[in-house]
Amino acid sequence: MKILFLLIAGGGPIHDEDEFAQRRTWAAEDSDSCQVIWLRCHSGQQYEFQDRTLFVPCDGSFNAILEKTILGMGWVCKNLDFDYLIRSNTSTYFDVRSIRRRISRIKEGQVGGIFETTRKNLDGFEKGYSYLNGSGLYMTKKSAEFLSSLDPHRYESTPDDIAIYHFLNDNGTKFIRLHRNNLDLHHIFLPFSQIRVKSWSNPKLTTFRMMLVHNFFLSTGITRRTVSWLKVERNELHHAKVSFGSLYRLLNRIVKFMGNK
Repeated sequence: MKILFLLIAGGGPIHDEDEFAQRRTWAAEDSDSCQVIWLRCHSGQQYEFQDRTLFVPCDGSFNAILEKTILGMGWVCKNLDFDYLIRSNTSTYFDVRSIRRRISRIKEGQVGGIFETTRKNLDGFEKGYSYLNGSGLYMTKKSAEFLSSLDPHRYESTPDDIAIYHFLNDNGTKFIRLHRNNLDLHHIFLPFSQIRVKSWSNPKLTTFRMMLVHNFFLSTGITRRTVSWLKVERNELHHAKVSFGSLYRLLNRIVKFMGNK
């Protein structure tokens, strides 16, 4: 079983630092069972694949993420050999060893991921619309081939992950609910196979989290793992902004999380 990670890259210096952190940690090298590709846009008319980076011919703006995703999926499906594809970004950490067990749950005609709801009304989608978050979309190669047939121009005013979910849902795809650990929301380190290390308030914290989490997964033995876990948690407590409101939201998220297990 071979897994291909297709990671949305580019967008500025901060995102480049996040990619560099991935290249130094969990995505340092490919193996026979795992390949990592960072997906970028360029102004040329041809596809270019070099240094584990795929350049596709489209605009590099934020609004072009959906088109970049679709072009990238189309290219890898035609040119690379893999069984499963995980679409993500440069601010997510994956424990590759446990990913194999998680992704084996995904069968043909299914896509796995983390469900979220829209916080405001969008064009064609009311507030509270449930969709798969784009930081981790798990699918078979056949599902990736089908997704590459999506027309990005049909969803020009729609966020990329909502557009992907809507397209798949409209075409009868079944969805598997998975879990991730979002450190910026919970500030509680749970060693899931997918960990969101993105910091919105302190972008440089993203790469530091990535390194701390990686050191945890490299640790062996109960004592070393416990020490590594405490280092991650100490960093979270140091940067957490605690208030009655944030505590209420944290408890609310924990209750919802436990209810979805």
